[in-house]
Amino acid sequence: MNAKKTTSVLWGVGNPLRGDDGFGVHVAEALLEAPPQGMKIRLCETTPENHLAHLRRTRPSRLVVVDAALMGLAPGAMRRLPLASCKGISWSSHGVPLSTLLEEFSREMDLVIIAVEPAFREHSLELSPEVAEAKTVLLALLEGGELESIPLLEKTSRNAIP
Repeated sequence: MNAKKTTSVLWGVGNPLRGDDGFGVHVAEALLEAPPQGMKIRLCETTPENHLAHLRRTRPSRLVVVDAALMGLAPGAMRRLPLASCKGISWSSHGVPLSTLLEEFSREMDLVIIAVEPAFREHSLELSPEVAEAKTVLLALLEGGELESIPLLEKTSRNAIP
């Protein structure tokens, strides 16, 4: 039997009931029916910690985490974040820092964290126009395997929580 090995997993993180905070979930939902080849999609929403057992079991070569974060940038701006920088980013809907959750995996798989700057996080099922555009861009980059074209976050967030 020749089963296809999953080489990457995408976690869609955020609260889809709070506008732009649902960015990661919106991206993941858009990929569910036709994910990029070799990629599995997980809707983590506000509890990425509930998906750690799956990650331990499947041991993909790459984990892509998509979320909204207050980085002090223009709404809709996307950045790749090193895991270490996630200690100082104000993630808006989940309490356990990604750096704490994913530390053990950082030595055995490629961790790619993609964040978008939200325009609003009020109660809404819709994304702002800026973040909806970022979603379209990210979907194309995922399909083309071009995540490295997203700039790295080079500064500490002015909205960071220690």
